[in-house]
Order: sequence, then structure tokens, then C-alpha cells
Amino acid sequence: MGSRKKSSWAREKATFAASLDTHCRKSGLGSARGEHGFDPESQGAGSTSDLWDALDEPAPRDPWEHLFAKEHARQAKAEAEHDAALRRKACERKQRYATAADAQEAADACAAHGTRGLRTYECRYCNGWHLTSKPQ
Repeated sequence: MGSRKKSSWAREKATFAASLDTHCRKSGLGSARGEHGFDPESQGAGSTSDLWDALDEPAPRDPWEHLFAKEHARQAKAEAEHDAALRRKACERKQRYATAADAQEAADACAAHGTRGLRTYECRYCNGWHLTSKPQ
């Protein structure tokens, strides 16, 4: 882990930018630095369009997209796992009722046995009905 000092951070950032420029020149992608530090549209010798022409493949919409594919895949996997966890918590663990009347009947039966404060709600995942003790 690097230093927390701003001067050290600035040196590390400059070193990284220089190594990125060197990597891009070696790989034939042209300069990676532009007005804002990132210029995928540069059209000099060894530009990205020349590279994709040489590969006989259609150029991606964003020439740097392949550099971030692993991170995008990781984020997509994490989002899918999060959605699955929410679905399990909100729907799959609970008793499903086909109609609101069936769910209300179950809530009334629970109230008769001492469990008060249950209400029904329509599930956004299964379009069925569940019971909850949370207030609206």
C-alpha cells in the first residue's frame, strides 16, 4: 500500500501514467494520454483503428473496452448474486399465497392464535402474496 502523502501519490500517479503511455506505444495502440488523461480517439501512427484493421475484426465501440472486461464481468456477477440474495430473502423463503384473500385468511388465522400485526403484500418477484409484520 502506498503512502498517504499527496506528493507521493502524485509521483505514483505520474509513474503509472508514464507506464501506461509506454505500454500503449509498445502494443501499437498509440498514446493513452489526451487532454483529460485518456484519449481513445487518437488517430496518430499506430492508432487503435489501424490495430483493429490489422486484426480483421470489427472495432469495438470503445477501443479500451477490452481492458475493463474483467471488471465488468466481476460487477455483473456481484449484481446477479445480490439480486439472487434479495429474491431468496423477499420471496423464496416465504409461504406463497395465490390470492390476496388466501393471504388475508392466513393472517387472520395467525391472529386467532396470538400473532398480531401481520399484513399481506403482493410480491414483485413471483406475483403471489406473502405475509409480513413490517408496517407500511
